[in-house]
Amino acid sequence: AGMCTGFLILVLSPGNAARMHMMESTGGFDYFSHIFTAIGVFNLSLLENLPLIIAFLYLLFTVYKKGLIKKYKQSIVCTLYLYAIGFVSLSVMIFSPNFPARSATVFTVFTLIASLKLYYILKKEQITVVNRAFFYSYSVIFSLYFLITATNALECLSRLNDEFVQRENSIKEQIANGKTDLVVKPFSVVSSRYIFVGDIHADSNYF
Repeated sequence: AGMCTGFLILVLSPGNAARMHMMESTGGFDYFSHIFTAIGVFNLSLLENLPLIIAFLYLLFTVYKKGLIKKYKQSIVCTLYLYAIGFVSLSVMIFSPNFPARSATVFTVFTLIASLKLYYILKKEQITVVNRAFFYSYSVIFSLYFLITATNALECLSRLNDEFVQRENSIKEQIANGKTDLVVKPFSVVSSRYIFVGDIHADSNYF
């Protein structure tokens, strides 16, 4: 109910309606061509979450294979419900005028919670899911991946902070000199899968 209410507020908010009208009236936005781009982002989000999806399906299959569905029926239903919420929250973004990659966060978190719930059931029944060698290998790979991406994100944020300070000083200097048409340089850091940068654009149709 909370998720549906939140999406209704998002869709029906006057600010989003005004933004959508402006985007369409200026010719800078084509909803139907945007659908194909959104489907591409949706598929990419699923691809990036593929290891987690495979883990969830593997755990669910193991629970089924061990005949634990009836014993933990309520827990299984809750698990499937959590996964469905995450999937629906990602799918509905296809119809949004803006589909940033970070929208997949809800799907990632809920799928992770659902997987951990299944793992807890198997752990409670003393059923081994993965051997130690695989667990340690996966942990090392994950740690290296996290270290590299986190270091890159922190370096980008530090550079953005320095450039933002320089831009602020430049704007103040131009205003002090009586300029009305302010000129600033775009940030050298652009948006990626790990960091979002909302910057100026030369294109007047960009939203």
